[in-house]
Amino acid sequence: MEILTLREIDALIQKHIFGGEVTTYNEYITDAKRIPNTLIYLTEGGFNYIPRYSEDIKDAWKVVEKFFRVDIETGNSRTEHFVILRTETGLTRSVYAKTAPLAICLAALKTQGIEVQIDANEIGNDI
Repeated sequence: MEILTLREIDALIQKHIFGGEVTTYNEYITDAKRIPNTLIYLTEGGFNYIPRYSEDIKDAWKVVEKFFRVDIETGNSRTEHFVILRTETGLTRSVYAKTAPLAICLAALKTQGIEVQIDANEIGNDI
């Protein structure tokens, strides 16, 4: 299993759940004033920034809306979240994670056959 950062997970969500080509400013725009390595996805009219699906519940909710059924449970003291995603074809995947947005993203990736580990430096060592 590959160890990824949260932004790398966001890029996988964009590519596999929403579609589109994912790249960085470095590869798309050569402008010294741009922030290097900023993740973007290409659109017909140019590009958009990749949302922080794995960190922001508002962005993660866009992922939730792509699935037929979603169950989210919080654990003791809200330190662990359990998410079950079900596709329209009946495929069900579940994940425990430290945050609800991260759990949503990891479960969504599992529905695509992608399993990853999180870099412990990203959200603490107790994941």
